Amino acid sequence: MLTPEERAGPRRPMLEIMRQPVFIVAATAAMISQGVMNFLMTATPIAMCNAQHQFADTALVIEWHIFGMFAPGFFTGHLISKFGEVKIIIIGLGLQFVCVSVALLGAEVVHFWLSMLLLGVGWNFAFTAATSLMTSAYTVSERAKTQGAMNFLIYGFVSILSLASGALVHFFGWDIVNLGALPFLVIAVCGTLWYAASQNRPPAAST
Repeated sequence: MLTPEERAGPRRPMLEIMRQPVFIVAATAAMISQGVMNFLMTATPIAMCNAQHQFADTALVIEWHIFGMFAPGFFTGHLISKFGEVKIIIIGLGLQFVCVSVALLGAEVVHFWLSMLLLGVGWNFAFTAATSLMTSAYTVSERAKTQGAMNFLIYGFVSILSLASGALVHFFGWDIVNLGALPFLVIAVCGTLWYAASQNRPPAAST
């Protein structure tokens, strides 16, 4: 249900909103942090089964992953208010990089446990900060359609990676799945750093 403010204000075309750097960067960070999280999480039970780990160990790993996803929610908003969305996005994506590094170190339960915990915390930071940054891309009257477009992009991307995840871990192994996440994380980090640099650049002097 749209509020009176959402109904009354002017609305730009959706493509105009989506061409803004802030939309591109926020949507990319949200898509990739969510996509990588689902990509690795979906493959984890299969990888642990292939490594001959017990079901109880797999359940423990996923429980801690979920804890990592939501426990930081008590203070993520405060961190965003204090340090800004861009820094928290970078920290979150950085934690997802560390998650991949830990996963590549071995296939013992401790490797799965720590990597999934880091993956969850990294997702919380990056995704929460990205969705907060997105609020800078639209006015009140544009909120509903902009959020709808962002959700379409995020969950379309997540669906593709989730479908690919199981097949990749089955045919190519757990290491390849983790390595496959790295290019996406690099894209998100580079885009966010570019946006941060463009925001800090002094405006051109008028002639």
